[in-house]
Amino acid sequence: MIGIVLASHSIALANAVKEVADLMSRGSVAITPVGGTGDPESPFGSNSIAIAEAIQATDSGEGVLILMDVGSSVIGVIQALEFIPAALRDRVRLCAGPMVEGAILAAAQAASGSDLSAVLHDATHALDVKVAQLDGFA
Repeated sequence: MIGIVLASHSIALANAVKEVADLMSRGSVAITPVGGTGDPESPFGSNSIAIAEAIQATDSGEGVLILMDVGSSVIGVIQALEFIPAALRDRVRLCAGPMVEGAILAAAQAASGSDLSAVLHDATHALDVKVAQLDGFA
């Protein structure tokens, strides 16, 4: 089954998104939250080593989708790819979609057995549903 990594500036945010995504998958999908620098003096930020470890811990052999918030989390994810084996790197996809909505759809799709490309597509376009729902209200 596809695994999901949630990379955020804040471990609290990553944990909260995991909580909602777990509800959508009924806990059947490996979802690993990772966030913050690991430095208690300056906790807000990104840690590429921790992200690489999360990717490796989440992989079941079918692929890992990574959703992230902005800025240094994106940079940290890109740097983390350098710390994982090439064979695993080939099974990792980075999602430009929104972290919260994307994680919810990705978890539901992964739980239904969808492959990595389908999970990536739905997570990337997760805001399309909200845009359609708000048509005429925004």
